Amino acid sequence: SFNSPQGLLYDGDGKLYVSDTGNNALREINFKTNRVTTLIGSGKRGAIIDKTAISSKGFDLSNPGDLEFFPDKSMIVISNAGTHQLLSYDIENQKISALAGNGVNGGVDGKYPENSLSKISDLSTYDEKLYFTDLNLSSLRILDKEGNIETLIDGKKSHLLSKPLGLTVDDTGVYITDIASRTIQKYDFTSQKVGEFIGGKEVQSKFPFKLN
Repeated sequence: SFNSPQGLLYDGDGKLYVSDTGNNALREINFKTNRVTTLIGSGKRGAIIDKTAISSKGFDLSNPGDLEFFPDKSMIVISNAGTHQLLSYDIENQKISALAGNGVNGGVDGKYPENSLSKISDLSTYDEKLYFTDLNLSSLRILDKEGNIETLIDGKKSHLLSKPLGLTVDDTGVYITDIASRTIQKYDFTSQKVGEFIGGKEVQSKFPFKLN
């Protein structure tokens, strides 16, 4: 059984990882054995963790949300909303550590432990970078392989994003679902600007398909 599962991550080889938010746990569904295994979590809510890698056995997450492989498939990044952190889970060694976020509810860029996060809503990797939306900060941010966080769009200052929830990335840019404006926004890699991709009245009238 699960309790408010949110994030899903498939490894392509018969394993589906699930962030079981209500149980503060990371779980694995193995389609080859038809078994569900709890990898992290006992049902209790965990506390802030630092950079030091510790055994995931007996460790508890705190309202985990989305999941993503980064920097490769040996590591799972967990958006740990309750501690305002991105955590890194080493699958083979069964260890967990802080990847970004010092536990303070904030929006400071830079490297750990100086950087801070608020409410990460979605994760996506592209070109050796981890892209994520921060719902509370109305922002689009990235984490590179060196552990440096950069804010690409600060919606609080620019008013270009309101409540960015989901995102996906391709070779042209980042597509973002903005639930407050009921639009899909696009951050263009070439211009480094964000604009309405679809959803507003003006865009809908130009869109060649019927929108229900």
